[in-house]
Amino acid sequence: MKDDVFVVVGGSKAGGIGMGVTEVLSGYGKLVITGVTQAEVDEGNEYLKTKSIEAVSLVCDVLVREDVDKLIETAQGAGKIKGVAVITGLTPACPDWKLIMSVNLLSIIELVKAFGEVMESGSSFVLFGSNSPYQLKRDMLDQTNDLLYGADSDPDFIEKISPFVLSSGAEMASNFAYPISKRGVQLMARKYAVILGEKGIRVNSVSPGTADTLRNQELLPIVKSLYRMVNELTPSKRMGSVIEMGNVVAFLLSDQASFVSGIDILIDGALAANMRLQKLVEQF
Repeated sequence: MKDDVFVVVGGSKAGGIGMGVTEVLSGYGKLVITGVTQAEVDEGNEYLKTKSIEAVSLVCDVLVREDVDKLIETAQGAGKIKGVAVITGLTPACPDWKLIMSVNLLSIIELVKAFGEVMESGSSFVLFGSNSPYQLKRDMLDQTNDLLYGADSDPDFIEKISPFVLSSGAEMASNFAYPISKRGVQLMARKYAVILGEKGIRVNSVSPGTADTLRNQELLPIVKSLYRMVNELTPSKRMGSVIEMGNVVAFLLSDQASFVSGIDILIDGALAANMRLQKLVEQF
């Protein structure tokens, strides 16, 4: 156990879900965590010091293969890679929908492939989806599922998915690209649970609802849609803590979940279930 290494891609941002995952996993083994910028990594390191948590931290752009290779080399140098949690991603605030698709889905596929080549039996992945795909219309899901399932091998994927992303106009493209990309993550977790399962490697995804991050704490009083999600549609009338998110990830990466693979777990306090009950969404 002392030599088990847990990699948290996107685990350096103080006040974010990734840091919550990092905190929880610090009790399970050695940590290798990443941030998008050096400033993010430095801020994360300062926070970890206040918690007496040790971690190897480095900058990693998941779109750059050299960065991913350095991350893998660093993790291997620390010990046996037991688990990889992939939290990093772009939100709908990014105006470039193709970049959202590339970061949130295509780069994650390549990261899983790369880590999968060096990980051993008994290890596992947790990929981060979102509860937003559970709010997509059924007809869009039905039409995009096959495209998303083949995203790891189709060189024309971006071109083929564009009619769905742009279905409500270019100004709404990022708002559609985000849930569609996260639906792809959920499907890739299923697919690679099968592909890597023969090596004894498990793959699952988690789909958080509204998390109590520093950013959401700032937005809650001023963004009406977020306020409604939390205070009207979530039965408990609260956001989920980043530690609660981290606890689910830790379970899935642990040997306690040794026969759990190929699933998505909603961590949204029954938000999606309530939306379905009120017939605000079609799924379930």
